[in-house]
Amino acid sequence: MRLLSDGNKLSRLLVRLSNKHDNIAFASAWASSGTNFLEAIDENKSKIKYGAIGTHFYQTHPDVLDMFIGFKNVHFVLQPSGVFHPKMYYFWTKTNWDLVIGSANMTKAAYSVNKELSMYISSSDAVEYIKLGREIKNSIRDMYLSGSIMNIQCAEKYRNMYNIQKTRRNKLSGDYASNKKSKSPIESEIMSMEWDDYFARIADDKIHTMDVRCFMLERSNIEFRRHNFSSMSIEWRRAIAGLSEDFLEHNWGCFGGMSGSGKFQNRINNNDIYLSNALDLINMNGAITYQDYLAYVKEFKKAFEDGRHGVAIASRLLALKRPDYFMCLDSKNMKGLCNELKINQIKPSDYERYWTDLISRILDSVWWNAPEPTVEIEARVWRGRTAMLDAICYDPNA
Repeated sequence: MRLLSDGNKLSRLLVRLSNKHDNIAFASAWASSGTNFLEAIDENKSKIKYGAIGTHFYQTHPDVLDMFIGFKNVHFVLQPSGVFHPKMYYFWTKTNWDLVIGSANMTKAAYSVNKELSMYISSSDAVEYIKLGREIKNSIRDMYLSGSIMNIQCAEKYRNMYNIQKTRRNKLSGDYASNKKSKSPIESEIMSMEWDDYFARIADDKIHTMDVRCFMLERSNIEFRRHNFSSMSIEWRRAIAGLSEDFLEHNWGCFGGMSGSGKFQNRINNNDIYLSNALDLINMNGAITYQDYLAYVKEFKKAFEDGRHGVAIASRLLALKRPDYFMCLDSKNMKGLCNELKINQIKPSDYERYWTDLISRILDSVWWNAPEPTVEIEARVWRGRTAMLDAICYDPNA
C-alpha cells in the first residue's frame, strides 16, 4: 500500500497497470483528452470491462466522448442526480489486482499541476484487502450501469454545449486567459471591491472631478442616441475621440487624451466612415458580447489600412459610447491596472487581450454586478462604472 501525491508518478503507474493486467475498470468524474493514461486505455480498449465517465459542468473534453462512441463497455453519465464524482481505477488478472483510489480524475491537471492524493493498494498488501478489491469492482460496475453508451448525435450536442460553456468554466476557475500568474478574483482588490468602496474611490479622484466625468459620459450618451458617429458635428466627434481641450468648457482628454495620435486625429477630422460603422455595431442598451466587440475591432481597423491604430484609441471610442462596459486603456492607467490584476501589460495590438484579460474580469467584479443605486450621484457613476475605473488607476506621471 502506498500514498501517491505526485501527478506524474500517478500517471506512469496507471499506464503501467493498464499494460500489465488483463482487465480494466474505472470510474472518473471527468476526463481530458491527450493524457498518457487515456492513450493507454485506448490502446488496451479490449481489456475494459466497465468504464464510467461523468460530464457534469462540461468538464470532460468532447474528444473523450468521440473516442468511445458506440463502445458498449464505457458509459457516460450525462445527467446525474447530484454530482457524479468518483475517482477509482481497478486492474486485475485472475486473482491478482491493483487499485488506485483518491482525488484524481482522468485529467491533464490531475497528472500535472493539481494537488491530489491517491492510495495505491494491491492484492499482495494484506488479506483483509481482498474484500475491498471486490467491493470497488462492484461499485464501478454499478456506476457504469447508471450511464449510457455514447452515440454520434449526443456527442455532437455535447461538443456544442461544451464550447458555449468554455468561457464560463474559465471564469469560475479564475483562469480568464493564458496568463497563469494572474490573481484570482478573491485576491484582486479591484475585482472584489463592493460598490460602496468603489464609489468612494471614484469620488476621491483629485485630478478629474467625479461630476465632470459624469457630465462628459452623460452628454456623450445623449449625442449617441441622437446621431450615429458620422452624423455628429466635428466638434462632437473630436470631443468623443478625446481630442478637444476646450469643448463645453471642459478638457475632453479625461478618459484618455488622444491628441498625440496624429493618424487617429486625421481620421476623426475627415469623418472616416469605418469608425462610425464600427461604433454602429455596439448597441446602446443591453449586453455586449465578445463577438460584438470583435466585430467592432474588425471594422475599426479598416480605417487604418496603413496601420497606426491600437487598443487605446479603439477603447476610447467604446468607453464614451458604452461606459458601463468599456474603459479607455492608455499609458496613464495601464501600469496601475495591470499591476493590480497581475497581468502583463496589454500591447497596442492586443485587441483580444483587452477583452479576455481585462473586460472579462471587470464584468465579473463585485462592484460591476451591484444593482443600480437609488442615490442619484451614485447612479450617475454606476451608469458609467467601467469607464470610471480610470479614476482609480490614472497616473499623471506615467
